[in-house]
Amino acid sequence: MTEFDEVPIQFASTLVLIDDRPDLHVFMMRRNARSVFVGDMWMFPGGGLDPQDSQADIADRCRGLTDEAATRRLEIETDGLAWWIAALRETYEEAGVLLASHATAAAIDAATAERLEEHRVRVEAAHHSFADVLREEGLRLELADMHYIARWITPQPSPRRYDTRFFLAAMPPGQTARHDNREAVHSEWIRPADALEEWARGEMSMLPPTRGVLQLLATYEHSADTLADAAAQQDDRDRPIKRLGSELDDRLVLPGDDDYEHPDAVPLVAWARVVANPPTLP
Repeated sequence: MTEFDEVPIQFASTLVLIDDRPDLHVFMMRRNARSVFVGDMWMFPGGGLDPQDSQADIADRCRGLTDEAATRRLEIETDGLAWWIAALRETYEEAGVLLASHATAAAIDAATAERLEEHRVRVEAAHHSFADVLREEGLRLELADMHYIARWITPQPSPRRYDTRFFLAAMPPGQTARHDNREAVHSEWIRPADALEEWARGEMSMLPPTRGVLQLLATYEHSADTLADAAAQQDDRDRPIKRLGSELDDRLVLPGDDDYEHPDAVPLVAWARVVANPPTLP
């Protein structure tokens, strides 16, 4: 038995923000090199589920998805909405972006966006909670256009293991994504294919789940098509969990790729339930 055999699995949520600039770009952040886990890695905003993500006062402010529907979509027994809330909360804390609106407005206005940045500092200092921010600003979390696209579970052996759900959403208008200079020290909007090329050159360090999502996104040119495909697959029960593999040249092999069953493909350090249905990978 190794020291990692009894490592518990922690729940986590990640939000992949995309935008046309003018073609499809994705928001990525580089973690602080001094982080205990995955330091200096490029990732999407996200983190572990917290007890506050199951609070009734936050759930009551969600619009576009019920807890029953969220639970069914994730194929779990209860409290599915907490995964969506965790992804939104972590994205707000790490990137300053919040998918929310006022009851009478479709998007957050400039004044509210400015106050949200001030609230973010208070949340980081533990002087405010996420629920406090929503209540004080009278905001509702918008979940209808936030799509569940993948699930990754870290296998053994690993010093930390996560059961992570990945969600996809368009960057909301009128807001600016920026790293927090604490957990993340740099951020940028980048074409998925460009990010993969930088990884191949050794210029961006990424874990396999990040690369896998980028490979899915790299098959698209614009966000509208990406989101439409993701939305169409939300309640598809015919897509079982599949492992991901790696060719000898270290290229990720995803379900649907002609090489997925290649005899030389070896398991990666994670597996996924890919919900989006992009064209066949080249």
